[in-house]
Amino acid sequence: MKLIKSTCVLFLLMSGLCFAEQSAQEIVDASGFEGGLIVHVGCGDGAITAELYKEGRLVLGLDANLENVARARAHFLEKGVIGHVVADRMLPGTLPLLDGTVNLAVVSSSRPEVGSEEILRVLAPEGVAFVRGQRGWRKIEKPRPAEIDSWTHFLHGPDNNPVAADTVVGRPFHMLWNGEPRWQRSHPRGQQQAIRRHG
Repeated sequence: MKLIKSTCVLFLLMSGLCFAEQSAQEIVDASGFEGGLIVHVGCGDGAITAELYKEGRLVLGLDANLENVARARAHFLEKGVIGHVVADRMLPGTLPLLDGTVNLAVVSSSRPEVGSEEILRVLAPEGVAFVRGQRGWRKIEKPRPAEIDSWTHFLHGPDNNPVAADTVVGRPFHMLWNGEPRWQRSHPRGQQQAIRRHG
């Protein structure tokens, strides 16, 4: 397990690319974000966090300063996006999220309060993080592990055999994600809306 984690961290450090100053929407566009959860670390007054939101997205702003969290919440209320965009307190060095739940992480502080390993922990496979540094934004991508299979068809592959070559999937112990449509009797119906990139 340590070897896998070290390899991921090395990949993160080697794959980082520097970008010039970018707007919130430009960061989303550059990430290839298709849906899921966006987390903004160091949300401050919430202005950038609110800009990350569009209909169909969930955005979480995190800050170690309780005053900033209160300011961000007030800003979301003023903008009419509260509920879709939320703010909460984080402790330095940790993110209050389950493993592999974040599709896009934006770390605004030039002195981030979370390390590379913690960012990788919460990123879903194929998730992306943008970390602000002294030279601009650095893009970080988390690769999809070889142990996680990909379903290209409704029943796994063109042979319609619903058995995947996946050694990671197993019995669920907790809920990772709950998205629309919440309840449905038919699996094929609404499957496009039900897809969530959570690894």
